[in-house]
Amino acid sequence: MFSITETISQSDNKLTTYGIKSESFVYDDISPDFEKIKALCELCNLLELDECHLADVIDDFLSDLDI
Repeated sequence: MFSITETISQSDNKLTTYGIKSESFVYDDISPDFEKIKALCELCNLLELDECHLADVIDDFLSDLDI
Protein backbone atom coordinates (compact mmCIF):
# COMPACT_ATOMS: atom_id res chain seq x y z
CA MET A 1 0.00 0.00 0.00
CA PHE A 2 1.27 3.43 -0.93
CA SER A 3 0.72 6.67 0.96
CA ILE A 4 1.60 10.33 0.57
CA THR A 5 4.48 12.05 2.33
CA GLU A 6 4.63 15.78 3.08
CA THR A 7 7.80 17.82 3.45
CA ILE A 8 7.89 21.48 4.47
CA SER A 9 11.16 23.21 3.64
CA GLN A 10 13.00 25.00 6.41
CA SER A 11 13.76 28.02 4.23
CA ASP A 12 11.89 31.32 4.43
CA ASN A 13 9.34 30.40 1.77
CA LYS A 14 8.16 27.23 3.62
CA LEU A 15 7.51 25.35 0.36
CA THR A 16 5.50 22.16 0.86
CA THR A 17 6.27 19.20 -1.39
CA TYR A 18 4.72 15.75 -1.56
CA GLY A 19 6.02 12.30 -2.22
CA ILE A 20 5.06 8.64 -2.01
CA LYS A 21 6.11 5.90 0.36
CA SER A 22 5.61 2.16 0.55
CA GLU A 23 6.69 -0.38 3.14
CA SER A 24 10.27 -0.40 1.83
CA PHE A 25 10.77 2.86 -0.04
CA VAL A 26 10.27 6.59 0.53
CA TYR A 27 10.41 9.14 -2.28
CA ASP A 28 10.01 12.63 -0.85
CA ASP A 29 9.90 15.95 -2.72
CA ILE A 30 8.38 14.67 -5.96
CA SER A 31 6.06 17.62 -6.55
CA PRO A 32 4.46 20.62 -4.81
CA ASP A 33 1.14 19.64 -6.45
CA PHE A 34 -0.78 17.60 -3.86
CA GLU A 35 -3.56 16.64 -6.28
CA LYS A 36 -1.15 15.15 -8.81
CA ILE A 37 0.66 13.13 -6.15
CA LYS A 38 -2.67 12.01 -4.70
CA ALA A 39 -3.79 10.80 -8.13
CA LEU A 40 -0.48 8.98 -8.68
CA CYS A 41 -0.68 7.35 -5.26
CA GLU A 42 -4.28 6.27 -5.80
CA LEU A 43 -3.41 4.81 -9.19
CA CYS A 44 -0.50 2.83 -7.74
CA ASN A 45 -2.82 1.42 -5.09
CA LEU A 46 -5.63 0.69 -7.55
CA LEU A 47 -3.29 -1.19 -9.87
CA GLU A 48 -1.60 -2.93 -6.91
CA LEU A 49 1.79 -1.84 -8.18
CA ASP A 50 4.69 -3.91 -6.90
CA GLU A 51 6.80 -1.50 -4.91
CA CYS A 52 9.96 -2.54 -6.77
CA HIS A 53 8.55 -0.61 -9.77
CA LEU A 54 7.78 2.59 -7.87
CA ALA A 55 11.00 4.41 -8.86
CA ASP A 56 10.31 3.77 -12.56
CA VAL A 57 6.70 4.95 -12.21
CA ILE A 58 7.88 8.15 -10.52
CA ASP A 59 10.47 8.72 -13.27
CA ASP A 60 7.74 8.33 -15.90
CA PHE A 61 5.43 10.63 -13.93
CA LEU A 62 8.09 13.35 -13.73
CA SER A 63 8.98 13.08 -17.41
CA ASP A 64 5.29 13.52 -18.32
CA LEU A 65 4.84 16.73 -16.29
CA ASP A 66 4.52 20.00 -18.17
CA ILE A 67 7.42 21.90 -16.68
